[in-house]
Amino acid sequence: MGELKVRFCANTETWSYCFQCPTCRRAIARDVELPTLEGVLELGVHVTSWRLPGELFEPRPAGPPFTLDDLLDFHFFLRREDFIPDGRNRSDADLS
Repeated sequence: MGELKVRFCANTETWSYCFQCPTCRRAIARDVELPTLEGVLELGVHVTSWRLPGELFEPRPAGPPFTLDDLLDFHFFLRREDFIPDGRNRSDADLS
């Protein structure tokens, strides 16, 4: 059976535990409440402290939220031949 790990998020001050399911081998992670946590910590389980990525705290640009339609438009924009020239349709004169 896998090792039980306890994690503490320093930004949100929340606790969780994780382990690998012995049957399906998937990673399982759940939040844990203080009464359960105290019992687990008494067993000597290793605690890891972590922080949320800094990008979550960066200011967000003003404007409407990104939608699935925007994603589809972006997909087709990237597929345009004139978006990023790769040399296939250019002559040496185009490089100057």
